[in-house]
Amino acid sequence: RIQNSYSTKISGIIAHSNCSHYQILAAWGYHRQGYCQAGFAAAATKERLFIGTPGSYYWQGQTYSMNLLNRLDLFSTEEGPESEDNTYLGYSLALGHFNGDSYSDIAVGMPRGSNLTGKVIFLTGTTMEQLHNLTGNQVGAYFGHAVAVSDVNGDGLDDVIIGAPMHTDFPSPMADTKLEESMLCTKIRAQVRRWHIRDGKQSKNDLGFSLANRWG
Repeated sequence: RIQNSYSTKISGIIAHSNCSHYQILAAWGYHRQGYCQAGFAAAATKERLFIGTPGSYYWQGQTYSMNLLNRLDLFSTEEGPESEDNTYLGYSLALGHFNGDSYSDIAVGMPRGSNLTGKVIFLTGTTMEQLHNLTGNQVGAYFGHAVAVSDVNGDGLDDVIIGAPMHTDFPSPMADTKLEESMLCTKIRAQVRRWHIRDGKQSKNDLGFSLANRWG
């Protein structure tokens, strides 16, 4: 559901600042954006602001795209089915180019999505239409906890780097203990779906907990 009325509703709340806490809660309770945690992840271009709100709709999460020069030019992702509760869409966010046009798109982390294996969703930067998505392969790995975009292999195309800090490398069944490692996944061009994986070497080091884009 595209919510172009969001700015109008916010303006109304500000204009009627004498509204009681309960009136505001009724309109923006925890079942909507009351606990949305807007700004948990964010990015911006010269024209648009992108905001992750992992707490919206029973922690399904949302992502917003807003024109900085026209507040009515505002789009967001839709509320999903009940099965998407507690999946945290908007937990992480990074800008990139994934559909071949001249506008910035976004990669958005959803670390509890896809039955807790984690997911990263690619959206157009203007209307928030979904392009494609990537899913993790291990329950609880928190795939999508952090995302970054950079041209890793120097081919002139954007690559997506995805952190899965709780990934566990299980040893042989004959071993007495489990070795916990973290995993950093580098995705080379979303359409190609070619992976380069970097594993942590020390137990419980949480490799991939945070990532940063490279500029320049």
